[in-house]
Amino acid sequence: IGPSIGLFAAVGAVLTFLMVAFHSRTVQLMHTPPEALADTEAYLWICSLGIPFIIGYNVVCGILRGLGDSRTPLYFVALACALNIVLDFLFLVVFRWGVGAAIATVASQGVSFATALWYLYRKGFHFEFTRRDIRLDGQLCRRVLLLGAPIALQDLLVNFSFLLITVIVNGMGVVASAALG
Repeated sequence: IGPSIGLFAAVGAVLTFLMVAFHSRTVQLMHTPPEALADTEAYLWICSLGIPFIIGYNVVCGILRGLGDSRTPLYFVALACALNIVLDFLFLVVFRWGVGAAIATVASQGVSFATALWYLYRKGFHFEFTRRDIRLDGQLCRRVLLLGAPIALQDLLVNFSFLLITVIVNGMGVVASAALG
C-alpha cells in the first residue's frame, strides 16, 4: 500500500505539472477551433488541476477494494456524480460561468477523494500502517507497474483513439466540435 501511494503521488505530481504547463500547447495540437480556444484552454487548465484528486480517489478506493470492500468505492463515485450534476446546474445555469463544468467536475472529484480518504482514515487498517510506510520501493513499484500495464495500455489506446477523433472533428469547425463534445 505504501509504495503504491508513493508511486501514484509521484505520477500525479508529474502529470499535473505537465498538463498545467502545457495545456495551451495541448489545445493547439488538438486543432481546437479559434472560437473555442480560450474556453478550451481554461477548461483543460482547471481539469488538469484535478488530476491529484482522480489519482488519489483511485488509490484510496483501490486500497478499500484490496481490503475486501468493493461496495463503498461505488458510493463515492455516486457522490461525485450527484454533486457534479448539482454543481453543473449551479455554475452553468445560475452563475453562467463559461468553464463552470470544469470547476464542478474538479470540485466533485475533490469532495469524493476527501470523503474516501476520511472514510479510510476512520475505518483504519487491520494492520499497522504509518506515514513511514509511504515510500518508493523499486521492486514493489515495478510489480505494481507490471500488474497495471495491460489495463493502462488498454486505456491509453482507447483515449488516444478518442483524441484522434477529436482532432479530426475539431478541424471541421466549432459546430462539429461542440456536437462531438
